[in-house]
Amino acid sequence: MIACGASFSDFTGIPGDKPVVHIDIDPIQLGKHPFVAAVWGDCAIALPRILELVRPREDPAVGQWLMERRREWSLQLDREADPEAVPIRPPYIMKVLSETLPGLQRGHETR
Repeated sequence: MIACGASFSDFTGIPGDKPVVHIDIDPIQLGKHPFVAAVWGDCAIALPRILELVRPREDPAVGQWLMERRREWSLQLDREADPEAVPIRPPYIMKVLSETLPGLQRGHETR
C-alpha cells in the first residue's frame, strides 16, 4: 500500500505484516508505524516519481482477485445501506448519493 499524506494513529488498523510506503510532507507523521519506506516530501511530486519506478503487474490472477474483492465490498456496502435503519446509516447516504450524482464512488473504490 502507498499512503499519501495520511495521518496514522494507534487505531489505524493496518496489520503489521502488510508492506506500506508512507509519503508525507510533515516529517512528524512519518515513522508512527513500521513502514517499508517513509518518504519525506510533497505527494504531488514524490508519487509520480515513485510510480515511474514501479513496473505494472501482468498477472491476470491479481486483477481477478481485485475485481472479486471490489464486488464483495460493494455487496457489503449494499447490506449495510438499510433504508429503514434509525438513525440513517452512512452507507445508505453514500448509496443514495452515488445513485444520484454521476461519478461519485462509495467507500474506497477506484476505477
